[in-house]
Amino acid sequence: AEALKTSVALQSFSLSFEDSMGDQTGLALAEALKASISLRSFTLNCGYSHGEGCMGDQTGLALAEALNTSVSLRSFTLGCEGTDMGDQVGLALVEALKTNVSLQSFSLSCGESVGDPVGLALAEALKTNVSLQSFSLYSKPFVFDPVGLALAEALKTNV
Repeated sequence: AEALKTSVALQSFSLSFEDSMGDQTGLALAEALKASISLRSFTLNCGYSHGEGCMGDQTGLALAEALNTSVSLRSFTLGCEGTDMGDQVGLALVEALKTNVSLQSFSLSCGESVGDPVGLALAEALKTNVSLQSFSLYSKPFVFDPVGLALAEALKTNV
C-alpha cells in the first residue's frame, strides 16, 4: 500500500483476496488511494472467510472517503463477497459517487443484500452524475421493487 501511495507512474491497481481482508490492510489501501495522483483504475475483490465477511465497515467507509476525494481515478470496482454491506457504508459510497466528477466507471458487487436505502440513493445519484459512463451493481438477493423501479427511472433520466 505504501508503494501505491507514492507511485507517480502506476495507473491501474487490482488486488484480490481469497479470504477476508483485515481492516488494517483495507485502511492502508484506502489511504494509498487517497494519496495517489496517478492511479486511474482501482479494483479490490475479497472473498468469504469462515463465517465472516471480507471487509469491515471501517474499510468500506475509508474507501468511500478515498473515492470522494480522488481526482485522478476513472474506474472503481469493489467486490465484497460474503459481506453484508451496511447502509452506512453503502450510503457513503453513494455520496462519493455523487461528488466524484472524474469517475467514469463504478462497479459494486456484494454477496449479501444491498438494502433499499442504499439502492434508492444509488438511483438518485445516477440521475445527477454526469461523468459516469458505466455502472454495475450485483447483490444477492438482487434488488427488486422499489429499488429496481428507481434504477430504471434513473436510466431514463441520465441521458
